Parts: sequence; C-alpha cells; structure tokens
Amino acid sequence: WNSDFTERAEALDVLYGLSIESIDDSGNDMKIVFRRNHAGNDVVNFREGEICIVYPRQDEQDTVLNRQILKGALAAISREFVEVRFRNKQRNRTFFNENPLWAIEHDALDTSYNSMYKSLFDFLNAEKQQRDLLLGLRAPQAPAIPENKLPYPESIIRKAMAAEDYFLIIGPPGTGKTSIFAR
Repeated sequence: WNSDFTERAEALDVLYGLSIESIDDSGNDMKIVFRRNHAGNDVVNFREGEICIVYPRQDEQDTVLNRQILKGALAAISREFVEVRFRNKQRNRTFFNENPLWAIEHDALDTSYNSMYKSLFDFLNAEKQQRDLLLGLRAPQAPAIPENKLPYPESIIRKAMAAEDYFLIIGPPGTGKTSIFAR
C-alpha cells in the first residue's frame, strides 16, 4: 500500500477496473461478486481464502490511502469474476452505486505485523550470547552427563532435562516423540 500503484500492479498484487456484478447480504456476512474488466490484470497473485482490502478506484488519484476501504477475504476467483466475502456488512448501498470501478489488494492483519516487530525488537535487544544461539552461531549448552546404562527413553529424557538452552528431539512420525517424551 505504500508503494506506487503501478509497481503493485506490475507485481501482480492488485486487481483493478472491477465492476460490481452482484451484492448478497442476506446471510450473516456480505458477499460481492466483481466482474474483471481489465485485460491488464488477467494474471494476478491472489488465491482463494486470502484476506484483502477493497476500495473504489475510478482513476489514478483514488488510492488505498485516500478512499474508504472494506476488509474481506477472497471467496472465489476466476478469469471473469472475483467474489469477496466481507467481515462486516456495508449498510450504505449508495457507496456502491456511486462508485462503478473497484480495486482489490492484499491485506495483512496488523496483529501479525505488531507481533513480528515486537519479536524483532526483542531479538535485537537480547544479549549477544542469546542472539548467537538463535542464529546458530553458538551451539546449545548442556552439562556433561555421565553415561549410564539407563533404558532408551530415560537416557534421552535425562539429557533433554539437563540441557541449558534447548534440546531437539527429532524423528520420523510414529516413533514416540510425543507419546513418550511429552509425558
């Protein structure tokens, strides 16, 4: 949304020149079917189920930053049509009637980005030793445990419990990683 519209269109990240074919708000949510009118965006980078934003776009001055946006998810996409299911119903039908052309772009949930930024901030503020561990520049620390003759799962469990940083239990499905070691 912060890059130039032409760049986003060239990256196949926007559907534009869409017209409303039908609006169905009879159920719990609202669905709008858009007709794909613009030959320039036959190929796009969208899949069913992806979250998106929809906004009126009559000309180059209309952007995601200066127009009202609606948030939804792509319910269906074909060469001729795009169906979007909206999280909230739009009661004002005049809004749709006044705007003959529409655009759809990818959306991202703010909580996901906030979580990523917080994690990145925490990582950058961590001690160098912790950052090196997370980057694989330092091996995880574990005290030396005397080798004894404990049966199979107990010896590995003892090593895992003594690990100071982390201990990876790796194996193919069905080998008891969850049923034996998680207990």
